[in-house]
Amino acid sequence: MIRSLSFDNILNKKYEYIPFSKDFMDAFGKRQKSGAWIVYGKSGQGKTSFTFQLARSLTVSATRCCSFPLRWVSSPISGTPCSDS
Repeated sequence: MIRSLSFDNILNKKYEYIPFSKDFMDAFGKRQKSGAWIVYGKSGQGKTSFTFQLARSLTVSATRCCSFPLRWVSSPISGTPCSDS
């Protein structure tokens, strides 16, 4: 069943934000933990580089706020399994 929200419900909603580094915070401001990002542009404009920088920033911020370690299951470039070291 769909529940309608009042104006007060919307104003009093508490959001969780991603604890970005200063560089990402300056560029994007406060971003909610939920949602989707679309990265687009022409060939050679840095989409892949940006996406890897964003993934690194999210991984670093997740390890600061979570109680479990995060690591790649496979190499993001070659797809081969990473060592546990």
